[in-house]
Amino acid sequence: MIKTPAVQKGMTLVVAILLISFVTIVVAGITFFIVEIFRRSDAQATDLQCIYLAQAGIQNAIYQYRFRDLTGTGYFNFGQTSVDAGRFFVVGGNPADMVMVNSAGAHFRAPDNKNLEGITMQSASSTPVTIDRMIVSWSGPSLKLTRIRIGNSNVWNNNQGLSSPANCNINPNVTLSNAVTNLTYLRWNAAALGMSWVKIEFVMTDGSTKVVQVYPYSASTSSFRFTVKATGKTTGSPIYRTIEADYNASTNNISRYNEISAQITP
Repeated sequence: MIKTPAVQKGMTLVVAILLISFVTIVVAGITFFIVEIFRRSDAQATDLQCIYLAQAGIQNAIYQYRFRDLTGTGYFNFGQTSVDAGRFFVVGGNPADMVMVNSAGAHFRAPDNKNLEGITMQSASSTPVTIDRMIVSWSGPSLKLTRIRIGNSNVWNNNQGLSSPANCNINPNVTLSNAVTNLTYLRWNAAALGMSWVKIEFVMTDGSTKVVQVYPYSASTSSFRFTVKATGKTTGSPIYRTIEADYNASTNNISRYNEISAQITP
């Protein structure tokens, strides 16, 4: 069959349309592929920047604490710090994270050996934190806790005493700043020298808690430490990374360091 010029033109038009459609699809696919590569590459770069910023926040907090600790009581500041116009980190932590307890001088006072003394407390941040309850536990003699004295005040009394674990509602609540506060003594109803250990769980007004072994003292396990958290972010991106670290002020080193999913906000 001989094709007429009209048929040949029609076929040429169909082929041209198919070619144009094919080229359009290929170009669109390649464009999408390239855009996706750039998008992922940009997200990866932002993600990497965020982890570096979070690390910078941790190091900055520890530097602030150590710098101030050279001439007095160390502390660091909560909040946002801009690295440049588009990048920043936010440092924070809950109240229990900030509680530092120094029990290097912990001892039972002679001659009756009822009082555990020589313990101090403070906040590691410039933001004060408040103790609502103290749960005191011990191993050894079957004694009862009768009093807790902080600073110049008896903040808990019970003449009958409580067995371990003694859940003590602190009244009035005790607020810790970066200045040293004396945990003047814990008192039992009889000599307590036979105790293997004494631990305190601090319950803060926000419900956060921290457990500290105050006796016997060990620099490697001392809770004269704080936990700091820092989130790194870049402006205009939903991506963030958060790191938390424990700093032991007794040994001047970071004892724990890991990434968490929570975002610290100003």
